[in-house]
Amino acid sequence: MSAMYIRELVLMALCKEGGSARFADIRRIIKDERPHLDENSLPQRISYHLRRLIEMGIVEKVSEGMYRLRKFSNCVKFWKLCPKFSLITALGKANSRKISEPRIALDLLKKYLRGKLGREVDIKRVIIITTKEALQTWSEEELDRLARIADMKIVPEDYVKNLHKIEGIIQNKVEELSRDTIPIIDCTPMTKIYTIATIRIAEKEDLPVIYVYEPNRELIFIMELP
Repeated sequence: MSAMYIRELVLMALCKEGGSARFADIRRIIKDERPHLDENSLPQRISYHLRRLIEMGIVEKVSEGMYRLRKFSNCVKFWKLCPKFSLITALGKANSRKISEPRIALDLLKKYLRGKLGREVDIKRVIIITTKEALQTWSEEELDRLARIADMKIVPEDYVKNLHKIEGIIQNKVEELSRDTIPIIDCTPMTKIYTIATIRIAEKEDLPVIYVYEPNRELIFIMELP
């Protein structure tokens, strides 16, 4: 049996417990999932892989017998066991739109996840990257709706035209959200530079990316949830 197999079971157990778990719970979950594993050698094997995961910077030891994922985004592979998501999106200029792209993306994402899990899934946090110039083109009513569902990150106009600058903003938000959630990145809005930045970061962090095809409001996963 490969080392990676046990390592993934340890990650699965941590994800199933919401990102942190006691050693005894990790052992119990793995044994429940794989009852054929040798009970005598299992604690030693789990300990070995926890040490390796700590060395790799994926897991940290919080206290004696207590372990926690350093980034909850490591649960992407096991998302159905722990559907704790956030959304990073953007708001460009209205250009005659009445309903903003972030609201459409959020509604479609919730609908998709509900279809996959058969129940409502709450998106824990939504961050919208935008500019003052873009905000000025939207109605007060639409901005009020967005304020109720999301945190705004307002950046200078030149940032959305500069790959290095906008990539830095998105990376910081991904790191912030990854502590407690699996970030999903919306590459639809704003500029082509923004889209390129989202794809580059998602590839590096192994995160899902969505695109909203506006004419028929279709949600497309550019980088899939497993």
